[in-house]
Amino acid sequence: MKFIIVIFTVCSAIILNAQDEYNLDEIVVSGGRTPSTILNTTKNILLIDKYEIQKYNASNIPDLLTQLSGLDIRERGIEGVQTDVSVRGGNYEQTLIMIDGVKISDPQTGHHNFNLPININDIERIEIVKGQASKSFGPNAFSGIINIITRKYSEDNVSVSLNGGNYNYYQSGFSFVKNIGKLNNRISFSKAKSDGYRHNTEFENYNFNYQSNLNLQNYQSSFSFGYVDKDFGANSFYSIKYPDQAERTITKLASVNNNLILSGAELSSKIYWRRNNDNFVLKKFNPKFYKNLHETNSYGVDLQSTFNFSEIKLTLGGELVHEDIASTNLGNHSRKNFGFFFESLFNFNMLNINLGGFLYSIDNSALEFWPGIDLKYKLTNSSDIFFSVGKAFRSPTYTELYYHDPITLSNPKLKREETVNIETAYNFRSNFIGSEISVFYKDGKNLIDWARNSVDDKWTALNISRLKISGAEINLNVFLPALLKVDLINEISFQYTHLNFSKSSAFKFSKYALENLTDKFSVSTQLLLPAEINCRFDFNYEDRQEFPSQHWFDLDFSKSFSDLSLSLKAKNVFDNKLTDFYGVNLPGRWLIFGVKYSIEY
Repeated sequence: MKFIIVIFTVCSAIILNAQDEYNLDEIVVSGGRTPSTILNTTKNILLIDKYEIQKYNASNIPDLLTQLSGLDIRERGIEGVQTDVSVRGGNYEQTLIMIDGVKISDPQTGHHNFNLPININDIERIEIVKGQASKSFGPNAFSGIINIITRKYSEDNVSVSLNGGNYNYYQSGFSFVKNIGKLNNRISFSKAKSDGYRHNTEFENYNFNYQSNLNLQNYQSSFSFGYVDKDFGANSFYSIKYPDQAERTITKLASVNNNLILSGAELSSKIYWRRNNDNFVLKKFNPKFYKNLHETNSYGVDLQSTFNFSEIKLTLGGELVHEDIASTNLGNHSRKNFGFFFESLFNFNMLNINLGGFLYSIDNSALEFWPGIDLKYKLTNSSDIFFSVGKAFRSPTYTELYYHDPITLSNPKLKREETVNIETAYNFRSNFIGSEISVFYKDGKNLIDWARNSVDDKWTALNISRLKISGAEINLNVFLPALLKVDLINEISFQYTHLNFSKSSAFKFSKYALENLTDKFSVSTQLLLPAEINCRFDFNYEDRQEFPSQHWFDLDFSKSFSDLSLSLKAKNVFDNKLTDFYGVNLPGRWLIFGVKYSIEY
């Protein structure tokens, strides 16, 4: 920790002498309801754009997020088979996942939130909002938001990709883009398969996505349909007593987005449907021993209007969401959620203020108000300070309410989770360094977890605890060519997260609340080798409650030609033992070779 603070202090002293402002594109981000540029946003937002995605040579979205400060990426299988994502000490149920602003979080369980019907090559950028956002997006924006923005191609394009590696792994992908007048069309398909890195970890995944975009002068409309099919061995995924668990999930997502720009106003609507089918067996060689079938549907309508005044933007809107489940275990249930929100963005000379709130009802309960305020003050042309405070909430999932098995008992009387979040941050940028330090505090009550008092008791879903989390994050990016006029090392990135937990609970054992990250540190270096070969070196360190600390190195080489690119990735280079969940070991050293051909026509 002391070493990291020294690095940050020294680098901050260096950048105070910088004269040039770090050039940021005027990217419009959606950390709130009101559109804002990255330079004017009042939220703590991390961006991964398409150029960063190309640098990573990642074959799945979790790989893009692993190193980011404040994020806890926990995997039970490889290549995105099943991923739990949490933010700043929250759990996997408390992160809202969106694609192009459409909510896709699963009402059955957060284990399905990353069943994403989108191919990684079709991503324009990923926006990560750290901290509460219920004032803008309602339930489940409890600890953070991950919003995936898809690419809108301007040129006709065809691309083909192939990857292969250890454990008989291979992945193939195809994308076709065709513009017809003002209408842009894209079709993408990918398949990934592996025999697995240990007993019963084989998988076969299919992903399909179609998107059309109509672009007129003051009107944009898009239609999207996505399909993802994951069939995998789930060795000890949910219980170490059963190494032959297996699961297949099929997720479909359809949405229509419209945006109309008028004089002094902007109107937008989102209509969407998401279905998830989950087929789980406890013994895949004897499916009748224990089998669960679940089908969930989420239907939603989201309407909003933004009015532009001289120094003020006012956004008003509402949403209506219907969720249902038909399950052999959980039964048949449905609920309707609705709410109304407002958001005011004040842009003054040195000060930006975002004030808003969401009036929300879950399953026909009384409307309750969830407010928040974000501020950013511009100290200089290169530095800002942020402050944010707000309330957030999350409704229980159907699994928490109704699931049961021989060792697990749900609770239909669960209350919603609540939290108050406070954050302050300092940001500095120059032409060769970008840095940020954040300090935050979360006070949560009625938090839901599976708890018991003895090993003979069932795991029971309960509002068990009051959990207080305090923490700090340090992010530092150094662009060496601009600093030292050296081309060999292009960029060095440092990211560090530290979390403290104070929990009060009447129960001795807790299933998830005692598995949080306490320290996370990562270093990335990008090199330009002879023959214009790009090299990326990543080091990661994690220290988790009730787990031994672990670290690993990843190494990536890539070479681009005019229409062709080659890559070689070595994951966990030194073959360290890694695990994110008790009893579920992750792969050792793993090599993946890739080739991609893309051409505009």
